Amino acid sequence: RQNIVAKVIIENATVENLLGQKGYTVSVSSKDASGSEKKLYYKIWSSETQLQGAKLDKITGDLSVRLEEYTDKNGQPKSVAAIHVNNPLIESADLPF
Repeated sequence: RQNIVAKVIIENATVENLLGQKGYTVSVSSKDASGSEKKLYYKIWSSETQLQGAKLDKITGDLSVRLEEYTDKNGQPKSVAAIHVNNPLIESADLPF
């Protein structure tokens, strides 16, 4: 019996912030069904964290989604389905590795 893992490919991402020594958050610009511009966010779990502000051509990895809770700027509790990527393979012409 094999374990099936969902894979994800993220293209043209920008590193937004670091998640300590364990990873970073990237964003990708996208348009919704009405044509409005929005940003999609992904948490990338990797030991390579020297990427603040980097532009990444392509990230391929194992997909997982987790329900996360936070408090918005008005003090209201919110829940969001956060997209996580484990075991990432990063491709970019701008990176030194």
